[in-house]
Amino acid sequence: LTRFMLSTGARIGECLAVSWAQVDVHGKTVAIDYNLTRITGRGLHRRRTKTAAGERTLRLPGWAVDMLIRRGDVAGWSGPVFPSRATRGRGGSWRDPSNTSRAFREARERAGFDWVTSHA
Repeated sequence: LTRFMLSTGARIGECLAVSWAQVDVHGKTVAIDYNLTRITGRGLHRRRTKTAAGERTLRLPGWAVDMLIRRGDVAGWSGPVFPSRATRGRGGSWRDPSNTSRAFREARERAGFDWVTSHA
């Protein structure tokens, strides 16, 4: 996930909302069309980006395409690109962006990089 974020510049909720249908490894692109958010009392929701400008197709560097090919071969090229750990290998379900943000923050703090944000 971190490598994907670095290769695209997309935010956590956008990266977690990417499905394999949006990835074109041959064309080396990914379509960022959705955002994944948690709505209190209702759960996770995958929605189109707020504006047409938010929908974009991005070119991927070769190292990111290689990473996606390895993931796709394991995942069977279906479902979310970055599924919940609890459902990985079974088609997967969406990973909670709030939990993911917290895990990133904790990892940065342990590594002494608490000043770094996921948007840096």
